[in-house]
Amino acid sequence: GYLFATQDARQSDSFWRMAEVMGGLAPRLYTSSNDMITDLTEGRLVIAYNVLAFSTGIAWSDEVLGLDMVSGARWVMSVSDLFIAVTLVLLFGEILKATRTGPGSLVDHILSTGLFIVCLVEFLLLPPAATSVFFLMTVITLIDVIAGYSVTISAARRDFALDR
Repeated sequence: GYLFATQDARQSDSFWRMAEVMGGLAPRLYTSSNDMITDLTEGRLVIAYNVLAFSTGIAWSDEVLGLDMVSGARWVMSVSDLFIAVTLVLLFGEILKATRTGPGSLVDHILSTGLFIVCLVEFLLLPPAATSVFFLMTVITLIDVIAGYSVTISAARRDFALDR
């Protein structure tokens, strides 16, 4: 990030004005990638697709990993495959989180529903979001909403039945 900032500052006189405005938005600052990845996996950051789709030159078909299999075939994982795999892992974490009942669970459900609405609107209105990857991510957010409410209702019924 620092390299980009120094190069942007050299290229444009408006860089420091932009930095001032961004600083006023109270951004979350990280000293390590591990902390940022943790926040992403725990659902505190939901911008990964938008960063990849709107501001980088990465193509969804770019190869991330390629392995020669014992069968002689070559297995290739693209950026889109990796993104969907990570999204599914995050879905698993969200479903586990839904098993907890408490005051924060309502906020989690509201945020999940809001994220689904944002994904749906982006898919329908923004050309970079009109991809199979984004469609699958939108479906996964819908599954998160439905599963979250269903699991929480089941857990609440169980807790209510035990309290009697």
